[in-house]
Amino acid sequence: KSQRQNSLCLESTKSSDIYDTNNREIVDAIPSNENDEDSDSDAIRQAYKYLQPHFPFPLDPWQLSAGASLLASHNVIVCAPTGAGKTVVGEMALRIAIENNTKAIYTTPLKALSNQKFGEMRKIFGVDRVGLSTGDISIRRGAD
Repeated sequence: KSQRQNSLCLESTKSSDIYDTNNREIVDAIPSNENDEDSDSDAIRQAYKYLQPHFPFPLDPWQLSAGASLLASHNVIVCAPTGAGKTVVGEMALRIAIENNTKAIYTTPLKALSNQKFGEMRKIFGVDRVGLSTGDISIRRGAD
């Protein structure tokens, strides 16, 4: 890359269509560039070490790339089909925000999906740290 961008669009088909190996092998296979302190492979390794322990399944390389960008305080846009794992990147962003004592907002296009994610996020991050705000209901609107 000749120039770093503050936004990253990661495209993916369903992960099982592309990757037939686990992430540990993929991360180990990333070449280390000792001359470049800001290399993408080092950032992805750091993302793996920091984020993978929070998930009970191996993260896909594109998810690790997104996580590395989030850890570098970059904006990330994920363009992927249903079921590819976009929510994982959202969870990464929320975790990073919470651990840095900053607020984060997770949005969805449907009220039913917002209600579902509200329940899931409360289980992940704790009841006191998650709120919900829709057109007709507000629960812990000022939550972390």
